[in-house]
Amino acid sequence: MPDLYTNADRKNGYITTANRHGIITKYPIMTISIAVVTNEYRCIINHIQIGEIAAELKKKAKAIDGSVYVKDRRKQMTGGHQIL
Repeated sequence: MPDLYTNADRKNGYITTANRHGIITKYPIMTISIAVVTNEYRCIINHIQIGEIAAELKKKAKAIDGSVYVKDRRKQMTGGHQIL
């Protein structure tokens, strides 16, 4: 994504432009955070569980600077207990 910005904007780490109220504002260079939910290591019961796992992973991804992805690698043991 950095190629979408000018050299000056990349060097600054932000762009400056008017917001929807016409006030000049600094916006950081765009990044992307991806949360990967998979049934590779555990059984997923329903779509609600997928949403809950995705929300946890998204929170973790957003806490890391820059463009990142996080994947759920937690494993399920017999009886439903998880290994983290």
